[in-house]
Parts: sequence; C-alpha cells; structure tokens
Amino acid sequence: MSEEKNAAIWQMEIERYTDQLVRDADQLLSEDRVKKIAGLRGTSQLNLLLGVARETSSVEVVRSWVFYQMGRRETRDAWKGTGFGAGLVKQFDKMAEWANDVCQKAYQEKRPEEVQRAHITFVRLFAGYAKRWYVARGGQE
Repeated sequence: MSEEKNAAIWQMEIERYTDQLVRDADQLLSEDRVKKIAGLRGTSQLNLLLGVARETSSVEVVRSWVFYQMGRRETRDAWKGTGFGAGLVKQFDKMAEWANDVCQKAYQEKRPEEVQRAHITFVRLFAGYAKRWYVARGGQE
C-alpha cells in the first residue's frame, strides 16, 4: 500500500474516534466538577494543558505534567481533589489503545513512531474538547 493511502487511512481512523473524544471530555468535565475547578484557576490550567500537549510529541511529557499539577500545592485541589487529573491519566491510557488500533488499520504493522503520533494527536484533540466543555459549562473566569 502506498504511503499516501496509509496516511489517508490513518487520518480517517483518527477521525473515527472524534465523537468518542467529545463524549469522554463531556463526561470528565461534568457540571459538578467544573463548579469545583472554576474557583481554582481552571481556565488557565486547561490552557496550560493544551499548550503542553501542543509543544511536545510525547504523551509521557503531558502525563508527567498532569502528575506535577496533581502534586503542586497551588493546583492540587483542582487536579487531584476533583479527580480531574486521575481522569485525564485514565483517558490517556484508553487513547493508547486507540492509537495502536489506528496504526494497525493504517499500516498493518507496528510502527512505534506512528502510534506515538496518533496517541499525542488524541491527547491534543481531547485537551481542546475538554476546554470547550469547561467554558460551555460556565467555568471560564
């Protein structure tokens, strides 16, 4: 199969998960959780999450940043106390499975660099949808 066809299948497979990403972000940012996060600089924290995800090609960098936020005194209540950080990490694990599936369908073989690219693509999309749900539910400062 040609690389162009593989790339087209890869993109189509990524898009196949879009609705699930939106639903999962909706579930993670429930109205109750948004209310708890809103008073704790939530919008700026979600902007930072999106920024970290966009600046790296490594999901592990984003994951370690989430754990850092869960441990920091200033952000602990929003990230750990509400379960938001743990929910994100759980979502990242789910996305790893999706990334493997995307690459298997696109390339019919294991290509670690493409799995990593699919995984960080999911993380970036999810961070954007999470921010939108947060704002939609009145969490914007």
